[in-house]
Amino acid sequence: MKTDTSAVNIDRDKGDFHYEVDYGYDAGVGLDERVVNYISDVKQDPDWVREFRLKALQTFESKPLPTHWASKDLEAIDFYRSFAEMKPLRRSPRRLPVFVLSANYGFSAPQGVWHRFSELVNRTWKRSQLYLARLHPNTKRVVAFGSGHQIHVNRPALVARFVLRMVARARGA
Repeated sequence: MKTDTSAVNIDRDKGDFHYEVDYGYDAGVGLDERVVNYISDVKQDPDWVREFRLKALQTFESKPLPTHWASKDLEAIDFYRSFAEMKPLRRSPRRLPVFVLSANYGFSAPQGVWHRFSELVNRTWKRSQLYLARLHPNTKRVVAFGSGHQIHVNRPALVARFVLRMVARARGA
């Protein structure tokens, strides 16, 4: 898909990149019986493990999304496509105009959710942000004080400032 950049006037050749990666195994995108059977075939699982995996998939698919405490918008997210797009790069280009904006206070789960869930989510977010910031020496990590996970809502001026800086870096200014 080609993105219309005429309003921003960015030379997309400077920042657009991808590397072909030849994976030894590829179960495809998504999680269904086909993928579970593929994994069991590759791992040469005994029948009882395959059945355990398939039962776990059925249990997972029977659970509703947590829209009782999160937005109904969760139902519109194509999680499998998102996960597939998040496969890590083998290497990064020399000029990668990236800023990592991090919240300074974390997620807190609503009542009734496992008491350690918030701790695990926040630890994972922080590790992911630190990992992303270390991928390339030109990456700058900024903590958005006074903001939670939705930095674009809590601190829109900060987000706008760093988006404009990123555009300037992409242009080579």
